[in-house]
Amino acid sequence: MLRKITAITIMLFVFVGVFTQAQDVNKKAPIVAITGNEVVLEKSFTIPQYKPTVFPNVVTSLATFTFTATGITSIYDLQSNGSPNEIVQDINTPDNIHIYFMTALDAAYADRGGIYQFSDDGGMTWTNYGKVPTVKSGFPTISLLPSGAAVVACHTNEGGISTRSQAYIDQDAGVGTFTRYPAADNADGDPIWPRVLAIDADNIALVASISGGANAYTTNLDLSATTPAFAAYTVYSGDQAETYKLAKSDDGMTVGHLYVADAAVANGDVFYRESTDKGVTWGPEVLLWDWRVEGDSMGGLRGLDLTFVGNEPHAVFELGKITDAGNYFPSYPSSIMYWTPNENGGVPTVLADSSNIPYNVNPVASCVFLPVCRPSISASTDGRALFCVMNAATENFSADTITYYGGYFTASFDGGKSWEAPVRFTPDVLPVKDWRFFSISPKTAVNGDTAIVHMVVQTRDTAGVLVQEGPAGTLAEEVYIQAKVVLPVNGVNDIASVNSFELGQNYPNPFNPSTTIKYSVAKSGNVVLKVYDVLGREVANLVNGVKEAGSYSVTFDASKLSTGLYIYTINSGNFTATKKMMLVK
Repeated sequence: MLRKITAITIMLFVFVGVFTQAQDVNKKAPIVAITGNEVVLEKSFTIPQYKPTVFPNVVTSLATFTFTATGITSIYDLQSNGSPNEIVQDINTPDNIHIYFMTALDAAYADRGGIYQFSDDGGMTWTNYGKVPTVKSGFPTISLLPSGAAVVACHTNEGGISTRSQAYIDQDAGVGTFTRYPAADNADGDPIWPRVLAIDADNIALVASISGGANAYTTNLDLSATTPAFAAYTVYSGDQAETYKLAKSDDGMTVGHLYVADAAVANGDVFYRESTDKGVTWGPEVLLWDWRVEGDSMGGLRGLDLTFVGNEPHAVFELGKITDAGNYFPSYPSSIMYWTPNENGGVPTVLADSSNIPYNVNPVASCVFLPVCRPSISASTDGRALFCVMNAATENFSADTITYYGGYFTASFDGGKSWEAPVRFTPDVLPVKDWRFFSISPKTAVNGDTAIVHMVVQTRDTAGVLVQEGPAGTLAEEVYIQAKVVLPVNGVNDIASVNSFELGQNYPNPFNPSTTIKYSVAKSGNVVLKVYDVLGREVANLVNGVKEAGSYSVTFDASKLSTGLYIYTINSGNFTATKKMMLVK
């Protein structure tokens, strides 16, 4: 009875929240960047005793997820203003995994810094090398040299200089002895919030921005020089606070740069450009998203990520309702977009929004989190798959109406032509956990037909972001995640045996709350698979994209729907089929 009453209360709250947001179009918040110098906790704050959480495995249609609490905790539970860049797998030695994760256990955040961790057994055990640097630092980012040695960067005043972006390079893979390379002085001010990329054995690229500044900057480090030092910064019209990402082509000849434009230049626009000389100079900007042209006030905000398959860039970025005045609407629907130049005419497509992820109201501005946001993307080393993880608001709220967030995972097995329906994979445990700041290795090694996707995330019992919302009394903990994905052959299963179009009966049926639908296509073409209620209203868009000939399966998650009869329909070319299924709760 108590569970039912609680559920009804939550439903009423969500309804009221939606109604309020619909009526109050001025419900907006300033887009505030966090530098890491904010001190919100009282000095008398007592650190709770920590007991690592034991999480159950989660099995979905796309992957089996395992969760390991690393023992790293923090009361400064913020990792990034955008999509974090905190974990990387060495594709030449796949058992080597590196993590660079931000933590602080001092109430005034005086000990805030990035902890470097290394595993040489595929994530089974970890060596903790402590903070790099040992003095206060913030907003970590990581990459790897071809040798497997870690390159990390953060902003810090180590060396007695003003706080700025600085890079640290390990002696070799997993040694934990780092050499410091500070960024050069900059006349406009010292850029912070770095993103770092090891291009080859001798070249490092870095992008950063000035807090409150009008532009962002790139620089490069030539390790082959007699006295290696970062070059002078080159300015570009990018926004601040980690709204940028670097990635390199598989042959290392091209460096890609994805970024949101500065508000003073083209607020909310998303651009991509390339360098063919190790980040020294850059080619022309390619406009991926012009929010004024789109006409729905949806613009690029904070979360974005970039990887390569061969020489082809693959990007994801979030869109939310924004204004020229520098405000955003945290409770309005948002979306995750996907772009690659050789698909859909180079026009970004929707990867995730309320059509395939349940829309839950996010009534409180919490570190510029949208209802669905902060995507992170990875590409398999054999080019067969792309993986994307993202945050999404859940149905759970704290007492002060801050939304608990969860994680969703999706994959493409045809080079980005189509994406599987996102699945919620974060464990449903009590007390309810808030999962934020997912980071995924930009490359994922493949063994046969199996890919192990490596991720790291921060979670805690209290919703929100501590530096924004104030004392909460609970520790955030670092959780390492593995997603085991079995890759279909050539993107499909049993391709040789498929010679007809078919729509299978879902199983199980009746079901609660999820069921699997299998279908087959006899030839390549666009496939649309949707679910409707008995009144003909669309409740889910499970598949919408080009599929090669073969057999497929997709999971339908009806956890947000009511008991009743539902109809699912497939359309591909001249083929149309419809079947019924029963949800029983």
